[in-house]
Amino acid sequence: MRITNRMGLPEALVKAVSVKRHNKPGQLSATTLLNGTKQILLTDRHWESLEEDVADRFWAILGIAVHGLLEHAGENELAEEFVSRDVGGVTVTGHIDNYNAKASVVTDYKTVSAARILREDFGDWRKQGMIYAWLLRGIDLPASKCRFISMIKGSQEKGRRP
Repeated sequence: MRITNRMGLPEALVKAVSVKRHNKPGQLSATTLLNGTKQILLTDRHWESLEEDVADRFWAILGIAVHGLLEHAGENELAEEFVSRDVGGVTVTGHIDNYNAKASVVTDYKTVSAARILREDFGDWRKQGMIYAWLLRGIDLPASKCRFISMIKGSQEKGRRP
């Protein structure tokens, strides 16, 4: 994927949001599995010809920063841990933000817009949590609950609370 810079933003921002190929051949991440089959196949097939502008990826910096900070401040047994499990000749992978073995709880941190919270648009989070629980069970770690901690960007509508 090529990152364009139509607004002439500083090179540091371009580097911060530049993306490497998310999945290695034969691997699918938990977040990739949230996409439709056609999207997964077409993204993989045309990765080198895809492009996105740095201004459109600006909010990714916030997510990257949050995960970077939390990686060093893990409160439990696993923090920002890479896990994988083979199924049908494909390796499913995931980065667990935080896992508490004593409580069997997976925690995933999200940087999201206020609008998403107001719409209560969480279906893909549930699926991601289920994939993480499945991955952890594959390495004999129980996961009975997944909680999502949202760091909200933007403002909420007047008079409504998430």
